[in-house]
Amino acid sequence: MHPPAPRIRPGVVVRAVAGELESAGVRVLDVRSCSRVGLLLVSGELVVWCWGRLLRWQYQGQQVTWPAGDAY
Repeated sequence: MHPPAPRIRPGVVVRAVAGELESAGVRVLDVRSCSRVGLLLVSGELVVWCWGRLLRWQYQGQQVTWPAGDAY
């Protein structure tokens, strides 16, 4: 049995995702984080949450989950 993957700090993840989005021409409105959760506000309709191992958002009525280790 493998130990769980190391937890990536949410602030590191959301700042990396924000940088990638902005380099692709997507305007990021706000990036916030604490030791447990990160928040990336792209628009009033799209908010991305990060818990260190996962990014999670809702798009067109569907819940989407993405591994934070593959944030790029």
